[in-house]
Amino acid sequence: LFSFADVVSIEGMPGDLTVKLIKKPRYVDTMKCTACTDCFAVCPVGAVPMRFNFGRGQSKAIFIYSPFPPRKAMIDPQYCEYILNGKCGDKDKPPCVEACKPEAIDFSQKPQEMTVRVGAVILATGADEVKGDALLGKHGYGKTPNVLTALEYERLLSGLGPTSGVVKRGDGSEPKSVAWMVLEDSSSIGFMAAAAEALGTIEKNPEAAVTVFCRDTNPGRDSYQAFYSNSMEAGVRFINGDSVLVEPDDGGAIQVRYNLEGRQAILTVEMLVLVPPLEAPAGARKLLEKLGIKTNKRGFPETGDGLSHPLDTGRPGIFICGTARGSRGIDDSVIEACSAAAKSAVLLAPYKETKRAPAPKVKPLPVKAEDEPALSLIHI
Repeated sequence: LFSFADVVSIEGMPGDLTVKLIKKPRYVDTMKCTACTDCFAVCPVGAVPMRFNFGRGQSKAIFIYSPFPPRKAMIDPQYCEYILNGKCGDKDKPPCVEACKPEAIDFSQKPQEMTVRVGAVILATGADEVKGDALLGKHGYGKTPNVLTALEYERLLSGLGPTSGVVKRGDGSEPKSVAWMVLEDSSSIGFMAAAAEALGTIEKNPEAAVTVFCRDTNPGRDSYQAFYSNSMEAGVRFINGDSVLVEPDDGGAIQVRYNLEGRQAILTVEMLVLVPPLEAPAGARKLLEKLGIKTNKRGFPETGDGLSHPLDTGRPGIFICGTARGSRGIDDSVIEACSAAAKSAVLLAPYKETKRAPAPKVKPLPVKAEDEPALSLIHI
């Protein structure tokens, strides 16, 4: 697992590919860091927006990016006083270094070039929400308080999110009414995402009034239809109407004006969630460009070019799956991931039980009974 790294290039032939990486400095030695967080308390730089939570919540200049592996600390050079000024407050030695008993903090780290030889590559880079002003701005995003996107709301619903799973407005209050608006070109995936979040909101607060606006309330497949029916039975209201205006009212709520069967109606809610279409992340676009893979306007690989399999990229030995290919749900993503793994296994079958490279040298670390077990071992 190479975290906090960028792929520079992939060269070679199927079964013998060379992947070049740039591992960016996190200024913490991950082999020494125990995720104890003792360094957090002494760091004088606070109020750093949490990127994993889309800017919601605050951390110190030294932080753990996400609750998922590798759960190791890292330092943000944009906020760290020692990196910016050579001093931390009135101290020449940073407080985090003094507090770190495993001596894991290393300000001498530089970008590191790495080369990995592999037999096959699977691109599973995921997707981002389209957040262009033309699409979200006209619905109040970035202008009207308590208007956010589906992924931002997802972090509020999460027990590992900035509010520990309690959905809160900007003023700290819990909304009694929430509406979702599935925006243009979002397909059934956006519709299902809105329905799932609405249902999750009711599960946390049965008294909440939840509404989903969508031009097409046909989820498209039998399994989705069952979820749609269950959501309605649980109290989710679906409106097949076109929104024409979103604006705040004097009491701090949000008014959604929409057309329904030729009549204009108004729904007042305390929070509005916009569900935009998905696009390829910037890093994924650059990687596909380096690999010579054609992309569409959303940055996803072009289809219909005569490839023998939908997971092929046109580069032998390199496959792509999940939302790296375009908007799709968890079920389809899992199926494609299994398919990509199977295609890789078939490609590498001739090399099974042959020695392609010497085993890496491993220097075991001392383990004491009081050491916290690794997260990967806890779940075995």
